[in-house]
This record gives sequence, C-alpha cells and structure tokens, in this order.
Amino acid sequence: MVTCSRCGQEGHNRRSVNCPNRDLPTQEPQQLQPQPQEAIVQGTIYPFVFICETPMQGYSENYDQVLIHNSHFIRLFIDPQEANSPDKVFLVRLSSSLGSSIVVNVGGPHREYDVNSVYAPAWIMNALIISDSVPSPIFWEKVTETLPRATEISLKPIDEAILESGLDVRDEIEAHLKNFNVLQQGTTIPLPLSSGLKVDIYVEKVLPEPVALLRDEVILDLLGAVIAPPPPPPMLPQRPPTPIPELPALLIPEPIAIQQPDLATRRALMAAAALKRTITNQII
Repeated sequence: MVTCSRCGQEGHNRRSVNCPNRDLPTQEPQQLQPQPQEAIVQGTIYPFVFICETPMQGYSENYDQVLIHNSHFIRLFIDPQEANSPDKVFLVRLSSSLGSSIVVNVGGPHREYDVNSVYAPAWIMNALIISDSVPSPIFWEKVTETLPRATEISLKPIDEAILESGLDVRDEIEAHLKNFNVLQQGTTIPLPLSSGLKVDIYVEKVLPEPVALLRDEVILDLLGAVIAPPPPPPMLPQRPPTPIPELPALLIPEPIAIQQPDLATRRALMAAAALKRTITNQII
C-alpha cells in the first residue's frame, strides 16, 4: 500500500490529485541526528568462559585485554590512517553501576549475538566490584584522551603465600607486566609464579598519572616485597663424642686402707719425738 509523503494517508502518492495537501510544499522526512562515535554504550560484561567452548585464541586471564563486538570495534577503532601504527592501542573505560571504573585494552572483536556485550578476564570484573559468575550490566566508552607513558610504578604483593614463602618475585613481575598495555592505580592484578603459586599484586601508585601506558622502561618499586634471604652456609656433620673406655674389673686397683693409731699411741710418739729433739740440742 502506497503512503503519501504530503498528508501521510494511504492509497495515493504525493503527486496524486486526490491528496488533500497537494497545494502544500512537500514535507521533508525528519533527519535523525548522528550519534557521536564515542558515545557511552550500555551493555553487559561476561567472563571469558561465557563466550564459547573453544579456546580463546591466545586471550588469557593474565592480560589486560577485553573483547567488544565486531561492529563497535570497526566503528571506534578501525582507522585506515592508523592501521599500521606500531604504537596503536585500543582503550575503553568500563564502569559499573556502583561507580567503579577501569581503563583496559581492547584485544580484539567478537561476533556474539549481544552487540553491546564485553568479554573480560575475571580480575577486571573484580576491579569493577561485580560478579564473574553471572552477566552484569556496565557502561563502556572509548578512551579519547591521550594517556601519558608510565615512568614509575609502586606494587605491593598482598597475598600471604608470597609473604610466607620468602620468594623474590621482582623478575617475574617485570616479565608479567609485558602482557599489559595500560596500568591503573588502585587495581589488583593476578600474578602466576613459575613455582605454581598464584598471588595478587596491588597497584599502589602509577606516575605521572593514575592511569598510564606501559611502553618504556619504568622504575619498579616493590612495597613490602619479601626478598629471598641468602642461603645458609653448609653445615658440617657433627663429631660424635669420644667415648671413655671402661677398664676391666681385674685391672682396677683396689684402694689401700691405712689404719690410723689411737690417741694414746699418738701421744707417746709425739713425746718420744720431743725427747729426741731435746737430746740432739744438748749434744750440739
């Protein structure tokens, strides 16, 4: 059925002589105002495990990467002039209804049914203070401002396992941060250790701004990190005590009993000795 663009009635077109508004100028169709390319999107965030049963093509819980729908990825980030830029990074700011927010890197697109959905590691969902077991509503937008490059970061291991083990985790933290494109102050990131432990690292401070890109060499300050003590010196085997040999019973001399004279005999001997000294003195 034809609809007239002049009067809005069906059964004739705008050129028909039967149109009651044929003498009026043609009404131009209402033009919709284009939405800004960086408009805030209201969507749903899912953990990686919800996207599909197949492997995530290299995406891992140990990265700062999220996935957005292919239509948004092309609309926001595909720029022919910047396609070959080696320093190109795709950043979005995720916000929850509780007021928490985090800036993360977009690792790539997905093609799931929900065009406004975002798939993210569990630690990012924890930073937004939302559950990683059920889909949660969020707001997200493209980061349009230019972020500075980080010059100094302060990290603090907060897991008791690392504090009790006494391990030096500096080298493993530096290697782990190579998986990140942006770091935000106040977040907690997981750190899988080569020993099999998995500890949490709290981002205490990021300079020169609370949110910065990880591109150049940065000063890494570990607050309260436990440095491995030097290994103890090798212990020499303890020398057993020297046993004291026991003499046979036949070789042990028996004590000699000395009989003491009685009192009268001792007095007689003393008197004789005194008399002997007197006679000797007279002769001399």
